[in-house]
Amino acid sequence: MKKLLFSLIVFFITVSGIFAQSIDEIYESGRKAFYEDKFDEANNYFMKILKLDSDNFTNCYFKGLVYEINFDYDNAIKEFTQALEFDDECGECYKARGRIHEKMENYDKAMSDYVKSLEFNESDSETYFKLASICQDQKQFKNAIKYYTKEIKLKPDDDIAFYNRGLCYEELSEYKKAAADFERAIAIDNIWEKTLRPVIEGLNNNK
Repeated sequence: MKKLLFSLIVFFITVSGIFAQSIDEIYESGRKAFYEDKFDEANNYFMKILKLDSDNFTNCYFKGLVYEINFDYDNAIKEFTQALEFDDECGECYKARGRIHEKMENYDKAMSDYVKSLEFNESDSETYFKLASICQDQKQFKNAIKYYTKEIKLKPDDDIAFYNRGLCYEELSEYKKAAADFERAIAIDNIWEKTLRPVIEGLNNNK
């Protein structure tokens, strides 16, 4: 009897591990499809998770992603907010809700959620870039430079970040720094040469 009970426990633990792993794998596949703009494929993966896992947090989070894919942003925010009531230390939830706020042009709320998400993942270069882009669009150039600098430290070969930061420096009349960033963008990807070389020459004349 004890041997049978032990075997059942081992079997349950093994099956549970496989089950959890399968959800992780499905999630990674769905996440990859989502960021590659393959929304129908991502939607199918996330719907599979909802069928496999009845956990309240999991349901709210993945329902939020499904709503986002289907452009139902109000319900997406509702689900991500509810997910955070179950786990207020879920950085991905803050990031996801921030992403929805940004799509709805609620930039202050988007920035608040993005900043909060970084408390749980300080090495998320994508979120620094999003914060920088919002600040740049809102003409908050000093803040944009701050966030682009953080992103560049994590992704030193991001030519677009150097280009964007250069634009911010140019707006602040810091021409030497702008020219240096444009030079760096060219060094990373020569595709910028034709566009930026005349700009750099003009900036150097403004010194």
